[in-house]
Parts: sequence; C-alpha cells; structure tokens
Amino acid sequence: MLTAKPQSRPETFRWSNFYKILLLVVFLGTAFDNMDQVTCSFILPMMRMEWNLNYIQGSYMPTAALFGTCVGAIFWGIIGDRIGRQKALTYTILLFSVTNLIQTHAWDYVQFTITCFFMGVGVGGEIPLAFTLLAEFLPAHLRTRTQVVLGILAIVVGYAFSALSAHFLLPVAGWKSLFYIQALPALLVVLIRFKFPESPRYLLTAGKEDEALRVAAEIRRQTGNNYDPLDDAQDDLSHEDKRVSVIEGLMRLWRSVYRRRTVANWIFGFFIGFFEFSFIIWLPTTLVNLGYSDAQSVNYPMLINFFAIPSVFLALFLLNKGGSKLVLTLYPLIAGIFMLILGVFLPQIAAQPVFLVLVGGVIFFFGTTLLGIFPPYSAEVYPTEIRGTGAGWSAGFTRIGSFIGPLFGGVLLDLGISAQVELVIFGAPLLIGALVMLLYGVQTHKQSLEQISPSFVETASAEQVGD
Repeated sequence: MLTAKPQSRPETFRWSNFYKILLLVVFLGTAFDNMDQVTCSFILPMMRMEWNLNYIQGSYMPTAALFGTCVGAIFWGIIGDRIGRQKALTYTILLFSVTNLIQTHAWDYVQFTITCFFMGVGVGGEIPLAFTLLAEFLPAHLRTRTQVVLGILAIVVGYAFSALSAHFLLPVAGWKSLFYIQALPALLVVLIRFKFPESPRYLLTAGKEDEALRVAAEIRRQTGNNYDPLDDAQDDLSHEDKRVSVIEGLMRLWRSVYRRRTVANWIFGFFIGFFEFSFIIWLPTTLVNLGYSDAQSVNYPMLINFFAIPSVFLALFLLNKGGSKLVLTLYPLIAGIFMLILGVFLPQIAAQPVFLVLVGGVIFFFGTTLLGIFPPYSAEVYPTEIRGTGAGWSAGFTRIGSFIGPLFGGVLLDLGISAQVELVIFGAPLLIGALVMLLYGVQTHKQSLEQISPSFVETASAEQVGD
C-alpha cells in the first residue's frame, strides 16, 4: 500500500527541466507525425504525374498510410497498457523514422504504398501514447490546458513545416527529399529512452509499487516538493495491483459509464478523422482543378494554416469557461458551418483568393485543430489500467475515418462529382460530431484523472461520476 506524503501545492508548481524536456519531446514527436500525414497532400500531384496514376490510384497511398495509423493506434494503445507507455512510445518513433528513410529510395508505387502503411502504424501509435504519458505526469489544474495548447500548436507547426519544406524542396530536390526531414524524430528516441522514466501510475498497475514511489519521489524533488504525480492516485490505484489482459481491457471499455464514453469517442473520432484528412489530402488537388498553379496549391494552404495559431488562445479561454466538452462541441460546429458555406459558394469564393484564404482560415482555425484537442481528451476519460487501450481505440476510429475520407474523395473526383458537393460531404460529419459531444461529452477540466475516470474497483459509484 502507498504511504501518505505531503500534498502538492499546485499554485506553486515548478516547471522543472524534466517537464520542459517532456513537453518538448511530445510536441516535436506530435508535430512530425502531423507533418508526415500532411506531406501526402503536397506530394500527391507530383507523384500522380510521375507514376501516371488516376485519382483513385492516387488515393491508395494516403489511404494505406491512414489505415496504418488506425492499426497502429489500436495496437500500440494495447501494447502501451502491457509493456508501458515509455517503451511503446520509443518503438513507434523508431518505426516511423525507419520507414521514412526507406521512402527516400522508393522505386515504385506498390512498394511506396506498402511502406506508407507501416509508416502509418508508427504514426498512429505515437500521438495517443504521447498524450497518455503526458496526462499521467501533469497536475490536474494544468493537464487539460497544457495538452490542448501542445496539441494545437503541434498541428499548426507540423502543417506549416510540411508546407515550407514542400515549398523549398519540391522544385529543387523532388518529392522524395521530404522524407529525409521526416526521419529526424529518430533523435527523440535517445531522450525518451534515457531522460524519461515510466509513468508512475502505470507502474502501480503493473504491481511495481517501489519503482513507482521512486519515480514519484524524483519528480517531487525536481519540482521543489510541490507536486507528486501520485497524490491524486493513491486511494484509487493502490487497488490496481496488476494489469488486465487484452480481452479484458477491451471489455472494460463497454462497462459502466465507459460504455457511453466509448460510443461517443468512437463516433466523434470517426467524423473528425473523415473531415480532417479528406479535406487536407485533397485540398491542393482541388485548388489545381479550380485553376490555381502548383505553387499556389501549396502556398495557399500554408497561408490558411497560420489562421489556426490564434485558435490556441480561444481554446484556452473556452477551457477556463466550460472545459474540453465546450471546445469539442463549439469547434466542429463552426467548422462544419463554414465547410458548407465553402461548398455552396465555391465558385464565388475561389474567384477571389482573399475570400478563399479567409473562409479556409476559419475552417482551419476551428476544424483542423480538432486533432490536437481530441487526443488529450480521450486519454483522460478512461482509468489508468485501460487508458492506453481507450485512447488507442479512440484514435483508431479517428484513423478509420481518416483513411475512408481520402479514398472516398478519390472516388468522387474520378466520378466527376463537383468540388462543391465534395466539400459539403466532407464538412457535414462535423455537425454530427458536435451534436454527439454536446449530448455525451465528459467534463474533465481541473479534475484529477481519478475523479474523471474511477477505477473499476469503484464501478458501483462510477455511474455518478462525470456523466
């Protein structure tokens, strides 16, 4: 059993070097993962020309990569609950980096597409694992805000870095050169392996109480005795003396209050994934089809992306007012409305680049940032023993939507469906997602992980918590 310790003083929490490095690594890893997924949209027009691909064939590559992210999110989420968050995170980044290096020497489209699948397996696991690890180290009063800011900035920076790399490298070095840059996260493995301990909450579920207390004591020392990551966990996690099996972990997603959360997360994740990647992957191609040059098809999305930066400040304001549930309801609602506006009035908007940038900017402000807000939320609404599994399956359904969306978009383009109809189809799911979150979302702001998601030891009272 855990012994009592002095309680944390959250008002004097100190951002020690450990936390600064942790935030940096999670930010960079997530930014590079987002960069990888966006890069597909920039190389697609050139790759279609080089390998003489039609729209449907061209959609196989991003579809394979995004299907890989679905498999990776589910697989690594489960693995993270079995071997630990730190080890699993290391393996995902290594897989991602190695497959990017292989892509620099791609010899045909079949090989390239297969390798994209395995690259996606690495990408899909990294983001939910990173936010799961981060959630278990941060104090309750900082956790949600910190993760949302980090997630949104990683989306924006990853997209911007991808666009800038495409702008400068594509004309002079070709599309394969972008994959050298995307292999850089391999350097993060050194930091993760030697600088980060395993989550003490996870160590308790694995029955390693002595190691958990040692890690917690070191963090308490680094933060000036102001924060202990096990303070809120003691009463609950002291009962969690062993990990659950893969099957048991999946079954627990459907018990007590977690059944409702699982359904909501999977539906919401699917719809935002469908929107995000169908819109992002086919945006440059749509601009080319509307008469914009290849350079403009890269530069305009890059410019539109910067509209997402102020989204951080609005998200922080809304988090303080209504928490994650408010943000995840309002953002897809507004983005969905403007997607419908863009689709209905596309000829008029496309004729004026200023209007295109403004309307597209609103969509990026509220829509594309959702992938930075949802993963932290989904990591909070499950208890420690299945947190990786729950976050992984939530991310998995996001990825299911993300690989169906681009493939569906390719089919629509090959059938000659107008871009107006296509944009309406891509945007409508956001409105459904907003309704789901409004009805079934969970409030997480300024609550400990155990208050949000009680252990299954307390399932009798869990129905009264959060929902």
